[in-house]
Amino acid sequence: MEQNHGYLKHLKLFGAFYLVVLLSYLTLGRFTDNRHILELVTGQIALIGVLLLLFKVTPGGAAAALARMGLYKTLLFIAGGFVLGAINRYYLEYAAKQGFAVQPGDNQLKINSFDARGIDFVLLVAVITVTAPLLEELIFRFAALGRVHRLINASNLSIGRKGALSAALVFVVSILFALAHAPSPATLAVYFFSSVIYSLSYLKYGLPAAVLLHSAGNAFSLLIASL
Repeated sequence: MEQNHGYLKHLKLFGAFYLVVLLSYLTLGRFTDNRHILELVTGQIALIGVLLLLFKVTPGGAAAALARMGLYKTLLFIAGGFVLGAINRYYLEYAAKQGFAVQPGDNQLKINSFDARGIDFVLLVAVITVTAPLLEELIFRFAALGRVHRLINASNLSIGRKGALSAALVFVVSILFALAHAPSPATLAVYFFSSVIYSLSYLKYGLPAAVLLHSAGNAFSLLIASL
């Protein structure tokens, strides 16, 4: 009985969440000139809500996980994300000078293609630095990597085999992450390398670390593109 009550409370919480998402979409739709970016950000938020409901993650639990990291580690991962973004930027510039195509995939948001102002700029920043990183980390790290890794740890395999399987898992998840972005061959390495860093950070420090790294790296790219 108590378990059912907790589940109903969970449903009510996310029902209110989706009501806010819908009202926000209708309200912001009156002020934006770019319906695509509005639909993208609200769609990502809605999907994030589905995943949080599916995995029974509450806002309080997420806030507690972030609080456990502490201010020092939070700032460290943000700085790490900027460093990762700088490394990726240097690689892309070098690859471009060598004549390689370094374009992102056709399914990716083109930062330079938006002459965003006002609310459109706010929505663009939200997609690049908040909703997209959180959604991708929930799918690739929390759901895919985390679930399988827990099964590996719960097995009766030797420590060596567990380590080998964990390394293979990180490799497979990172390949899938890179391919999901459908980049050019030279750019594939950026997504793969970034995913390996996110994955190792997730396994060591949890989801907040991976999200902070991902978000800060995207923020660096947005900052460079706006200069």
